[in-house]
Amino acid sequence: MVCAGDSLTGWNNIGQAHEWPYPTYPQYLEEMCDRLKLSIANGGIAGEISRNGIAHVNDYPDQFPGARYFVIGYGTNDLGIWPDLERTSRLHDEHFGDALHPNGAGATIIAQEVFGLLRALVPLTSIGGRR
Repeated sequence: MVCAGDSLTGWNNIGQAHEWPYPTYPQYLEEMCDRLKLSIANGGIAGEISRNGIAHVNDYPDQFPGARYFVIGYGTNDLGIWPDLERTSRLHDEHFGDALHPNGAGATIIAQEVFGLLRALVPLTSIGGRR
């Protein structure tokens, strides 16, 4: 599975994951996906906007030919570009490391939401059950 997005997804243009200023949801999603036998490729780029991000996403099927699922998460950086966008989030103040980026608790909430959707998509036969 490939996760694409802005800095809520990853800081790959900054350096290695241990150098990133805040945790990202794919870091927590990876642990959750172990039982689904899914590995995660993190394609997050800090500062990316939706318009530019789609160009990267178009390349991902060739870069990750074995990927069966793609999670696309852009929009945080678009808030300053399109002022009529409405901020929506299930996260509260205690879930943020700064004004935009979730801390570990916030990243876990995002990962849980994504994982809930994945469980509905991934056949149970891939995790030893029946569908």
